[in-house]
Amino acid sequence: MKRIFTAIFLFSLICIAEIGFSQPVVTGGQSFSINENSAVATVVGTATATNSPTSWAITANTPNNAFAISNTGAITVNNITDLNRESVASLSITVTATNGGGTSPDVSITINLIDVNDVTPVVTAASRTIS
Repeated sequence: MKRIFTAIFLFSLICIAEIGFSQPVVTGGQSFSINENSAVATVVGTATATNSPTSWAITANTPNNAFAISNTGAITVNNITDLNRESVASLSITVTATNGGGTSPDVSITINLIDVNDVTPVVTAASRTIS
């Protein structure tokens, strides 16, 4: 008599889904302050966001593109033409952050201009005679 053995094999298939990035969320209400007429490349501040952005972009700048932003979120002066406190107290830029999960919605960042004495006083000597 022959014995027949039946073997049952269970195969388990484990799927490991790649854990993706969530799109960045730029922190709202950010503001920085710099002196009016600050030099090109002056660091204004660093924008912040959740979910580890890998790049940043300015989607709305001042008329003369006063600011630039690096891939780390560092905002710098790009053009000093708009940085005149006697003309405007603050400027706004709109930024987005991007990573593997997508691009954040636009968020506005305010840059306040600090008034500095940029007009050198002129004193002229005068003599007066009082009788």
